[in-house]
Amino acid sequence: MNKYLIAFAVLVISPIGFADVVKKSSSGICHDLSSPFYEKTKRFTEFQSISACLDSGGRLPKGMASQHSKMDKAISEANEQQRPFSKIYDRDEWSHWDDTDNNGCNSRDDALIQQADGKLIYRGASKCDVIAGTWYLPYSGKTYTGPSSKIDADHIIPLSFAHKNGGAMWSKKKKQMFANDLENILIVSARLNRQKSDSGPAEWMPPLQSYRCKYLSTFDGLMAKYQLSYPKKDYRVVSKMHNACSLPAPYKVNK
Repeated sequence: MNKYLIAFAVLVISPIGFADVVKKSSSGICHDLSSPFYEKTKRFTEFQSISACLDSGGRLPKGMASQHSKMDKAISEANEQQRPFSKIYDRDEWSHWDDTDNNGCNSRDDALIQQADGKLIYRGASKCDVIAGTWYLPYSGKTYTGPSSKIDADHIIPLSFAHKNGGAMWSKKKKQMFANDLENILIVSARLNRQKSDSGPAEWMPPLQSYRCKYLSTFDGLMAKYQLSYPKKDYRVVSKMHNACSLPAPYKVNK
């Protein structure tokens, strides 16, 4: 009788006991905790990781292959840059172009208005919806006059850079505050914004050399404001750049 009680106990405990393992179903599909079929899979072979399950001949649930590919890429990138990995970057978590200061204008329009270098044209009677104007673009040193749709509002510290270097576990409210902080938004050419992408200063600097030291100083000030950490690999490069600009050493989070 005791052996039946023991068997029953194992069945009762098993959902908890297997909570951290990967389940390979009888049909050969590998389910980890992110799979909607994890709890429903009752007949399975246990593995300690997705990779071990796949190596055994298993396959991922339909639609999950791309997610695991992104995860592998993110982990590999974190290891290469010598920084910890926490979670995959999702731009939707960083709500941007919002009216966080409740002045009736979103943060992109606020930046267009504050950084204008001439008269602005608004849509109808709006005091926020800028459709054209003149702006000095500091990345290139050129002055642009024309539709606002042809220029970009750039996050000096890219959202994904912040995510990877200390912001991944921020609350949604703090991510929104960062994404709409006017100190971190600069009106620039669309071409150079695309060129910069999500790079930090170790990988990309403005083409206008006379602006580079100012850019470094601004970038570092924002790193300090939000207590973000440069990747170890980047820190060495950025330190040399700061030295060349006679700037203090780059901000470093105290751990």
